[in-house]
Amino acid sequence: MISTQFLIDIQLRPDREPDFSAYPFCLPAVRCLGKLEFDPA
Repeated sequence: MISTQFLIDIQLRPDREPDFSAYPFCLPAVRCLGKLEFDPA
């Protein structure tokens, strides 16, 4: 059976501020991430 459910996007929740000194939030690419959208193709 092939699943038709895909991960569409991920984003940091504005009501929960992560610890930016902890991995992976200490990485500049992740620290500045607002929303990351995925292509299901």
